[in-house]
Amino acid sequence: MFLEEVQVMEALSRHPHPNIIRYYGCRVVRSPITGLIMEGHAYTLSTYLNGGIGKIDKSSFMNALESPIRHLHAPD
Repeated sequence: MFLEEVQVMEALSRHPHPNIIRYYGCRVVRSPITGLIMEGHAYTLSTYLNGGIGKIDKSSFMNALESPIRHLHAPD
């Protein structure tokens, strides 16, 4: 069920970026993968976008999103 997600997260973990959530591994119970173990955060993207933490600087926020996208698309 989670095999493709694990493969993607394993690849991302080899090229870390401070704005990409950290992946620590997966949980396996009697062979199937039952979950992903990832870094925890107090807020979700949805919380930010819906104003749940107060006003945010849109320019800084967009830069924080752009940086990991550029990182992911950079040649190795």
